[in-house]
Amino acid sequence: MTADRFPDPGDPERDLDCAVFVAVPYRDELWERVARAVPGAVRRDRTLHLPSLRADWGRNDHAGDGLPDDDFIGWPSVLVCEPVDDPPAAEVIDAVSRLLTAFWTLEVRAVASCDYERELPADGGARYCRPPWPPAAPPLSPTG
Repeated sequence: MTADRFPDPGDPERDLDCAVFVAVPYRDELWERVARAVPGAVRRDRTLHLPSLRADWGRNDHAGDGLPDDDFIGWPSVLVCEPVDDPPAAEVIDAVSRLLTAFWTLEVRAVASCDYERELPADGGARYCRPPWPPAAPPLSPTG
């Protein structure tokens, strides 16, 4: 990867949007369990509201493109995560970290694709795409 793929963490203009690919289709009971596992989260239908982030669970347009199971781009679901009310980057990163960790704790593969992957647990989870599955969930970062 090139150095410009991961913008400077101190750059106030960096993009804080994030796509979290999920290896299973939407299931209401799973989304409810994720919501309960993330402190401060409020669920409304397919949207999870956190103080600094909104996550919408949708169908991945690339699902079923014939990609291997360990290629997260072809997984059936994607969470579109967007900051709300212009929060500091650290708050958004913490919120996405908690979402990822909730999925991993529930033994569901999830991988983040964003400008701050390196600041997320397990570099956003890319190493959890491949067997053996499930791995032990990584701990939250020291700031989490």
